[in-house]
Amino acid sequence: MTGPAARPPAPHAGLTDTPVLRILVQGRSLAMQLCVLLKTAKIHDVGNVAFHGPLVNFIETVEQLFTAEGEFKLQAVGDFLYINQGRLKLDGSSYASYQYLIDEFRNRGLSGFAFNGKVTPPEVKKFVRLFLDVDVKAEDPYEGFSAALLKLSVEHLVPLRTVVPQTGAINVEEARDSRKVAKRTFYRAIEATKTVMLSGRDKKPIDLRKAKRAVQSIVDLILNEEFSLIGLTAIKNHDEYTFQHCVNVSILSISLGQRLGLNKKMLGELGVAAILHDLGKATIPGWVLNKPGKLTAGAVTPSWGTTSRCRSSAASWRSRTASTP
Repeated sequence: MTGPAARPPAPHAGLTDTPVLRILVQGRSLAMQLCVLLKTAKIHDVGNVAFHGPLVNFIETVEQLFTAEGEFKLQAVGDFLYINQGRLKLDGSSYASYQYLIDEFRNRGLSGFAFNGKVTPPEVKKFVRLFLDVDVKAEDPYEGFSAALLKLSVEHLVPLRTVVPQTGAINVEEARDSRKVAKRTFYRAIEATKTVMLSGRDKKPIDLRKAKRAVQSIVDLILNEEFSLIGLTAIKNHDEYTFQHCVNVSILSISLGQRLGLNKKMLGELGVAAILHDLGKATIPGWVLNKPGKLTAGAVTPSWGTTSRCRSSAASWRSRTASTP
C-alpha cells in the first residue's frame, strides 16, 4: 500500500465547525479534565500545587461551556457520556477516562452533574473532597453527597441522581442502538469470513466482495465509534473460532492503522488482508490443525500430501480470486 498517511481522525470527525461541534469538543475536554482532577485528588490534597493545574483547566472549561450554553449537564447514560443531549465520542485516548467517570458516578448513585453557573476554586475543591469521601456502600450515597454539598454551599455543581430520562431528554435507546449496530457488523463480518473460507476449502470460486463490504462496515464503525467494536473481540465462540479470530485480527488491525494515521482506503485494504490472513488453513485437515505436539513429515505426507500440493492450492486460490474487483 502506498500513499501519504493521513492524520488520525479528530474526535467527532465528520462534523463541520459548528457551535454543536464546539460544545462536544469542550464537553470532551471537561470529562477528561474532571477525570484528571479526581485522580490527582486521590494522590494529593486539593491544596497541593499538583492540584492547581488541573483545577485551573477544569474551571476554564466550565466557564467556556457556561458562556456558550448557559446551564449544562454532564451525564452518563448507558456506556456513554453526554454533554446536554450531545453524545461524546469514544476513542482510544478518551475511553479510559470516560469509563472511569461512568464507574465513579454509578458507585455514588449519580448519572452526572448539572452546572448552573461559573464555578470558583474553593467550590471545586469542596466538591472534589466530598465526592471522594462519599460512602459508596451506603444505602443511598446520592442523598448523603447531595446534602453535604448543600451544607458547604456548593451551589453551582448539582448532582443528578441515576434515573431513566423522560420523553424529550437524552435518548437512552441511542446507546443501546450503538451496541446493536456494532454486534450486527461484527457477526456479519464473521459470516462473510466463513463464506470465503468455506469456498476456499470446497475449491469454489472465491468472491471477496462480501468480505470487502464487511470490512468497510468495520472501518466506518471504528472511525465513528472505535470501542463499540473492539469490546466485541473479547467474545469467545469455540465453534467459529477461526472465523471470529480473523474478524478480531481485522478489527484490531484497522484500529491500529487508524492510530498510525492511515487513510480510509488504506484501512480498508489492511482490514481485508487481515481478515484473509488465515485463508491458507481452509484446505488443511482439522486433525492436522488441531494435532497436539509437533507435526512430522511421516505423519502428514501419506494422508495429506506434500508441500508442493500446498503451493498448488495457494496458486489455485489466487487464480480463483483474480477476477474479483
